[in-house]
Amino acid sequence: MTINFTAKVFKIEEGKKALCIAPHPDDESIGMGGVLAKYKNNFDVICLTDGAKGIKNLNVEEVVQTRKIEFENALKVAGIENFKNLGIADREVCNSYDKFSEIEIEKYDYIFIPNLIDTHYDHRACFIHLQKMLREKKHKSNLKILFYEVWGTLTSPNVLVNITEVVQIKAEMIKCYKSQLERKDYLGATLGLNKYRGLTKNIEYSEAFWLLDCKEVLRLYDEFFSDIKEQADNE
Repeated sequence: MTINFTAKVFKIEEGKKALCIAPHPDDESIGMGGVLAKYKNNFDVICLTDGAKGIKNLNVEEVVQTRKIEFENALKVAGIENFKNLGIADREVCNSYDKFSEIEIEKYDYIFIPNLIDTHYDHRACFIHLQKMLREKKHKSNLKILFYEVWGTLTSPNVLVNITEVVQIKAEMIKCYKSQLERKDYLGATLGLNKYRGLTKNIEYSEAFWLLDCKEVLRLYDEFFSDIKEQADNE
């Protein structure tokens, strides 16, 4: 298959409906918080897991509650009104297609998921499940899928979104995840990547994506990634 890897500046048109799927609380802010803040009126956000394995010094109930509050606060900072959590057990996304398939993909013009070669298996499972849903469920004929960066950078992103005007909002979104910032400098690393991504277009801060149509997504899976389900099962 042929994919255009020449990066273009991308904008979401007024009235278009977009969905961000975040495997864990914080993926949406790290990967595409700028886009969410910039196009808050276009977006719904669905977090897949309870994030229960994300804090080591609390019991499970406390972790789930902490991460729920952090997620809600981050989306409020962005101005996103429509969001929810499916409550899948952390690190069990690959085994939760029934729950994932409750997502009403037919409503959307754009669906954003983590990078299909992301190193985290919950993140890769989004690609596995979404390609299956595209085969089984109705969706708009012009639906576009965009892959964002969290635990795996894109080799050659084909679209960039200028987030310079909302980068401080993105920073505040990430700061809502105090439990995670205590472990790693997600804020500094993420904004550094966003700054680097903008260099090719002389943009101060940019988020990068692969944008593919549904046929391209299915061909990509069949030709190159059909074995990743087995890999995820073995991790």
